Parts: sequence; structure tokens; C-alpha cells
Amino acid sequence: MRNLLRAAVLVPAVLAAACTSSARPASADGALPWPSASPASRGMDAGKIDQMIGWMRASNLEFHAVVLLRGGALVREEYFPGWNRGSTQNVYSCTKSVLSALCGIAQGEGRLPAVDARALAFLPSGSPPAADPRAAEITLDQLLSMSAGLPFMRAVDMAGARDQTAFVLGKPLAQEPGARFLYTSGGPQVVSALLQRATGMSARDYAKGKLFQPLGIQDWSWDTDGTGVTIGATNLTLSAMDLARLGFLYLHGGAWFGTQVVPASWVKESTSLHARVTDMNRAEGSGYGYFWWVDEQWNGFSAHGAAGQFVFVVPRLDLVAVFTSGLSPDNFPVPWDLLKDYVLPACG
Repeated sequence: MRNLLRAAVLVPAVLAAACTSSARPASADGALPWPSASPASRGMDAGKIDQMIGWMRASNLEFHAVVLLRGGALVREEYFPGWNRGSTQNVYSCTKSVLSALCGIAQGEGRLPAVDARALAFLPSGSPPAADPRAAEITLDQLLSMSAGLPFMRAVDMAGARDQTAFVLGKPLAQEPGARFLYTSGGPQVVSALLQRATGMSARDYAKGKLFQPLGIQDWSWDTDGTGVTIGATNLTLSAMDLARLGFLYLHGGAWFGTQVVPASWVKESTSLHARVTDMNRAEGSGYGYFWWVDEQWNGFSAHGAAGQFVFVVPRLDLVAVFTSGLSPDNFPVPWDLLKDYVLPACG
């Protein structure tokens, strides 16, 4: 991978094609909401994309799918052995970005407290108290931006607990709330519990009616813990095309073909820089919003999941790029390299 081109000069472009004029909303039978078009018709170098797919097929790495949207059209859809358009998989931490969208919807409905509110005060009555008294100062903003001070933990570390929210809050804080970015799957679990209290339904059920149905997402699953609280950090299964729907929604400020699904103000706020990232890999070395990664290098944002699941959104290029994979931890950032070395240069 180190032999890939490491630098690309990106020239801002104004796309003449309207994003929605030739597209249509998702139908009940699962038809795609976008027309298909050649990369060249949307201002992309098709040869560069062919080079990328060729490299992926020759790499001996486990890739599942690539979906590219530009100018309101599907310009490339590629699947690798064993995978097709209907294949779904655990999208891992891309789940966090979906949870962020649900928080935006709930806040737009006036159900979720303001982001500067002390979060734990809104947990269900009778919830076990936090082990660390400093946790009382944690705000929703800090939970969403991974700066709440909760200790690093993986979803697998929490999986054996019946009440995963209590498990998270039963640990002492690793630092003062608001001190700095510290990635953890514990925070999203607390947010999921807060969302359930605010809406009166689990994040899974709330997503079904408020997000997945409007976007035409039909074949999905999302686990809960033993108390019925949806797993906030992972265990959502979607297809690559469903991830593209999420990216397209956010590319258009939360609007889905004329219907505002997620408030535009939340899309802007959640994909803006709230925490400076440290001690992560090269794909995650810039900044963090509200459960979305901020890619300052090309003025975009993205959702990331373990094993190489990525949804890249670059508004100035009218671009959504989705990669799904089964990569080892060492190779996790490879789709980020592919975006940088092939997809962005192909956009000129």
C-alpha cells in the first residue's frame, strides 16, 4: 500500500449537473433512488477508478464492495467475490454515525436535551449511579465528541454485560470531562440510553420509522443489550448501498429528495470539528464531530467502521464514496488511501 500515490492536487470544481433533477426517491420495492451514469458524464476519470478496482482485485486483501455517487448519479458499483448488492454486514462503528443522525432527529423534534446539558441527569430514573462523581458533569456534547473522559473500551469489552450502560458508567473516568478526545465505544452506549429515554423507544425502533423507512432501507438488523437498549457503537447490519443512502442524505444537508429527514443544522454541527484527534491511525488523524470524523485534508467528513467500512462525503466535489471490507486492523486505513490516491484525483 505504501507504493500508492501519496499526494494529490485537488482543484475545486463546480459541477453543472443538478443533484436531484434526474433522481427519484426510493420506492417500496427497494429500487435505487439514483440513475446510473458513466464516471465521465459526471466529470470523473474512469481510468483512475478502473486502476483502483484493479489494484483492489490484485491485492489479496478482503474487499466487499465499492459504491461511488457523484452529481446525483451512481457512477460505480463494484462487488468482490461472495458479495452483491443485497449483501449486508455489521458496519461496526459506522453505527455511531447513524446514532448521531437519530440524535439530530430527536433534537429537531424537541425531545433530546441541548448538547450543553448535563447528560446523565436525563437517564431513566432508577439507573445505577456513576462510579465516578465527575461523571455528573458530562455533557451530551462531550459524549458525542468523544471527550467525556470515559475510558477506552471496545464493544467486545461490554458485550457480556446485561446492562451495558451501567457497565460503562461503573468504570472510573480516564480523564476530566471535556479535557481531550479519547475514543471509546462506551459513550455511544450512554447516548443510546439517553435517546431511548428521550423518545420513549429504542434507537432501533426509532431508526426504523424516522430514518430507515424514509431512505428506503429495508434489510437491516440492530442488536440490543439485555435491558432492551440498542447497542450504540456497533452491531448494525446494512448493505454498502444503504451506507451510500446515508452518505447521500448527509451530502444534501439531511434532505432526502425534498423531505428534511435530519435537521440541516444538525448535519452541519455534527460534521464540524468538535475535538482534535490524537493517537489514532492515518485515516483518523484530523478531527471529530458528533460521531462523524472530520476530514480537513479534503474538506469532507466520514463514517468509519472496523475491518474497513467507510462512508466518505466530500460536499465540494458532490461525492459520496463507500467501501465495505473485511480487513485486518493493520490494513484498516487502506480504503482511506484508495480515496486519497484514486477517487479524489479522479474527480479532478
